[in-house]
Amino acid sequence: MKHTYSILLSVCFYLLSHASFAFGKVGISVSSKTLKISLLGAKKGQQITLKDKKEKILFTEVLSEDGNYYKKLDLKKLPNGDYYIETTQGEEVMITPLSVQGKKVSLLNMIGSTYLVPSISLNESLVKVIISNRKQSQVHIAIYDDSGQLLKQTNPNNDYVVYTLYDASELESKSLQIKITEDDYTFTREVQL
Repeated sequence: MKHTYSILLSVCFYLLSHASFAFGKVGISVSSKTLKISLLGAKKGQQITLKDKKEKILFTEVLSEDGNYYKKLDLKKLPNGDYYIETTQGEEVMITPLSVQGKKVSLLNMIGSTYLVPSISLNESLVKVIISNRKQSQVHIAIYDDSGQLLKQTNPNNDYVVYTLYDASELESKSLQIKITEDDYTFTREVQL
């Protein structure tokens, strides 16, 4: 048992020590209703996305080369509400929440939160979802069929690694939608059966 904890701690240390370097330096600032995004040392393939709270994509761009990236977004036409800037590089997603209220845009968290992209795999009809929960936050997993009917939901323990299995062998559905909520952020993935 002691050996298992030692291995788990080593894996966690490795993940945490490598996570902070994947994004380079990310800067997000606001003035009036203009959002300024800067990425110093950005990597080809890195993706920047602005989403609303319902996960509707309002802006997205995938970087075509390594280097520094600068972007200004005019948010004047956005209605009042909460939004997210997602910066994705490889298996990591950094989330920076912001709020639009009247003529003002404010960052809700100056640093942002970094998550590892959940691993979702399909082996014949068995769907496996694995989440590296570095912050040991509360996680909620929900699986829906292609008509939107909830098939399974679980609130697993807030361990370092969270997983669930779902046997889709009896389904007539051609796809599943998997929603994983960690903290106040939701990852949504579709799986083709």
